[in-house]
Amino acid sequence: MSVGIMITYYNPDAGAVKQLEAIFDKVDKICIVDNSSPAVSEKNRKMIAPFENIEYIPLHENRGIGAAQNIGAAYLFQTVDHLIFLDQDSLPAPDMISQLISSLNVLQKAGVKVGGIGPQAINKWTKEPYKAKIKKGNYVLPDEKILEVSEIISSGTLVSKPIWEEVGGIDEWLFIDGVDHEWCWRATAKGGYRFFINENAHLEHSLGEGDKKIMGVFSLKVPSPIRCYYQYRNYFILCRRKYVPLYWKCMNGIKYSFKMICYPLLLSEKKAYLKYIVKGIKEGIKGR
Repeated sequence: MSVGIMITYYNPDAGAVKQLEAIFDKVDKICIVDNSSPAVSEKNRKMIAPFENIEYIPLHENRGIGAAQNIGAAYLFQTVDHLIFLDQDSLPAPDMISQLISSLNVLQKAGVKVGGIGPQAINKWTKEPYKAKIKKGNYVLPDEKILEVSEIISSGTLVSKPIWEEVGGIDEWLFIDGVDHEWCWRATAKGGYRFFINENAHLEHSLGEGDKKIMGVFSLKVPSPIRCYYQYRNYFILCRRKYVPLYWKCMNGIKYSFKMICYPLLLSEKKAYLKYIVKGIKEGIKGR
């Protein structure tokens, strides 16, 4: 089994070097697709220069995580039959890759149509595992700690070439929010593929853009104002697609209604949040 890693960059910090040190000798090929500006891309090129076996593809503009992942997958699948996606701020445990490969083999031998298998994401700040609050999933192999879920985040996910070619690539129009979940739902609807988390495989990660203080008292995972635009726009776009689960539409409808009231009232950038939320709703309804 040949495995490549595809990493998406957008203005990465010094932690990107630590990530490369953790993975560069564990896979057959690494591809980095960089959404940073030309000036930042040049700095990134120098940063990764000491590492061998890396294909670096600068886009010189932010074309979104979907476009970057499609470009990286197209390159890697020329020479490997499996790939793992990574965000720039994700740090795999030393055995994460071997754990994912092992669990994929176990599931495939059992005749399971595996669309993708990912690690247990660990909050990089609190070191606690991220756990779903509503759709918790079901253990299919409890002894192996393999959990079946409806969708998984892209960072850390192991995907096979034949499935990628059958389902198609990431929906680039979505740009960032929901691109990974949409691909999972589309794969399930199109080919009956199933998705899993190996809880023995760990990945330090930060969902969204980290926590922010609300009124200086308590912390919530709060996106930037521009991310709110994509969240609201993509919510209305995805709600029109039949293969998107009803539970997701209802759950996020409630969540985004709450955010639409709280963010403009409680956060410091009130006008910016209101502006981008309203813009996202308008353009999502119009399908722009």
